Amino acid sequence: MNTLLMVIQVILALVFSSAGLVKISMPAYKLVRMGTWTERFPVSVVRFIGGMELLGAAGLIFSRAFSIFPLIMPMASCGLSLIMILATYHHINHREYRAIILTLVLMMLSAYSALSGFRSL
Repeated sequence: MNTLLMVIQVILALVFSSAGLVKISMPAYKLVRMGTWTERFPVSVVRFIGGMELLGAAGLIFSRAFSIFPLIMPMASCGLSLIMILATYHHINHREYRAIILTLVLMMLSAYSALSGFRSL
């Protein structure tokens, strides 16, 4: 079970860190054209979301890798779950059904990581 949790956390960290890096580092004009949802939000909000994704990914990896403050990992997972809940809500409102599947999968993996992390405290 512990191996499954570590694999899920590595997958989540890779997905969220790459998505966060793109949102933070991409020029504004490309960021707006990147996806349908990015044109509906100010660039500063998209960059904020990217920063939160990076912090969540860092919390998943560094907490376990350096055995520091074990509460960071489940809290980071909760934060990533919240981001995905809000993303799912947004995609449902705009009838972007293909995007909903990915956000739901990431939300469930993040929630599993959070529950497992809280259980192991």
